[in-house]
Amino acid sequence: MSLARIWDRRVAGWHEHVTSTSGFGKVRDRLLAISAPEPAGACVDLGAGTGFVSLALAPLADSVLAVDISSAMAESLAARAAQAGLRNIRTQVADLRTFQLPAASVDLVVSNYALHHLRDQDKRELAGEAARWLRPGGRIVIADMMFGRGTTKRDRQILRDKVRALAAMGPGGWWRIAKNLLRYGLGVGSEHPATPEFWQQALRDSGFADVRFEPVVAEAGIVSGTRGAAAPCPRRTGREALPEPGRGVPARRRLAVVLGAIVFCALVGGGVAGAVRYGDAFWLYRGFPPPSAPQSIIVHDAGTTRRVPVILPTVQSIVVRSRALGGYPDQVDVVLPPGYASHPAQRYPVLYLLHGFPGQPSQFLNVGQVATTEATLIAAGRIKPMILVIPSGTRLLLADEEWANGISPGNAWETFIARDLVKVIDATYRTVPGGGARGIAGLSEGAYGAVNIGLHHPGEFGLLESWSGYMVADNMPAIFGRSPGALAYNSPATWIRAVASEVRASRTYIWFYCGASDSLARQNRSFAAELRALGIAHRFFVIPGTHSWRLWRGQMPQALITASARLSHG
Repeated sequence: MSLARIWDRRVAGWHEHVTSTSGFGKVRDRLLAISAPEPAGACVDLGAGTGFVSLALAPLADSVLAVDISSAMAESLAARAAQAGLRNIRTQVADLRTFQLPAASVDLVVSNYALHHLRDQDKRELAGEAARWLRPGGRIVIADMMFGRGTTKRDRQILRDKVRALAAMGPGGWWRIAKNLLRYGLGVGSEHPATPEFWQQALRDSGFADVRFEPVVAEAGIVSGTRGAAAPCPRRTGREALPEPGRGVPARRRLAVVLGAIVFCALVGGGVAGAVRYGDAFWLYRGFPPPSAPQSIIVHDAGTTRRVPVILPTVQSIVVRSRALGGYPDQVDVVLPPGYASHPAQRYPVLYLLHGFPGQPSQFLNVGQVATTEATLIAAGRIKPMILVIPSGTRLLLADEEWANGISPGNAWETFIARDLVKVIDATYRTVPGGGARGIAGLSEGAYGAVNIGLHHPGEFGLLESWSGYMVADNMPAIFGRSPGALAYNSPATWIRAVASEVRASRTYIWFYCGASDSLARQNRSFAAELRALGIAHRFFVIPGTHSWRLWRGQMPQALITASARLSHG
């Protein structure tokens, strides 16, 4: 999933988060003091979010351009500016890695807690670009988390303070310690904080003078510099490695050792076993109780009452090798309904389930409780038995594949699902043949994948279910290349017009929903309007909630009931 999509989903509570934290306020106030904007100055706020800095900067300057990768954040900022009567704020949605401004067009470039999401080479290039945007005498002021991997006294003090504070929170804090060890110590995740030395060198290399660093609070620091009268250095176009104090693989290993020792000491007092159990349980169940089903339920039928036992499904794990994936063996969970083994002549419809990013097949079972929900609904007589198939869909947990046919060889995940996996399941299990007995559903990125795959193969799946999915493909060159045609083909909002007659002819039914507070609600409403205009059978609804497992768990029974009602049974 793209960074833009991730930040779109955080918009609902983001402004309250930053405004309610005193540390963020101290950093912002110091950033404004160091910036000293001129009343007639043109300013740019990089990674503006919902406007925590832009809204405070606007009364002090002539104009503010607030740039953010998230359209939802930009819309929220614009609404807040209008509410405050600030007419000199303009928003722009852009990726900072490719954002451009005319040379010598602004007087101040600021950024607050945004640039640690960039890789180090992108940070360097952005500093070089800022030097070109600034007029002579213009200023750059960057506030962010600025610390290294345990190689300096300041780094070690920051790490010690963080570990102590988190350890005091109990098991929840211990889990965050372990998570941060992976994120910062081993370089896993989307956050890449840099040292003050790195930032100062990056500004100097870009031609800035009077480069300074000032610590503010905890790990937060501010670097600043002034654009000289001379022309800025030429832009670096390569991705060559540059010297970087305290960075690289050896430094990562040192930090892993340092953090590992700190974590060990912190956890001994609280109980290592308890912390491990808590972390493992949280990863498995996302804070929800483990899935369970009653031993029996009471069923009221035709004036009679009877108790019906709840028989759990059987979960098998198989490996499917695919030519579309270059022979890669994808692990697939298969949920066989109650009675599958005892009714050898019975055939069953199949519902394919695609997880979100990052995700695993087990999340449908452990968090979504799909198997226990199916068992309970079957016992209650509300659905007929179905086979559930849950592929892994990725080689690595943090590899984002979009369930699409990527441009790289051996990366055709769509073909794997629609062709190879379907063939293996039909050949291995007692399925009802044909698209009328086959459905595909998913949540978040998997919801996008389910609709995208279904529209590319009309008739292969008689039912398409999207749970909080998006209908416009993320612009991800690593997957779709740089072709507008490829993005249009992989955007259900666009492609539906090209296949509308085939979708109608195959009697494909599209069932989808979204949380009212989800930033994707607008896309889903537009898609529903398009389906109505094209005369395609569907049901769309919006329910209270956000983009979360709480929503998907709550709708799991209805999703299965819809699948059972729409698919052909043997």
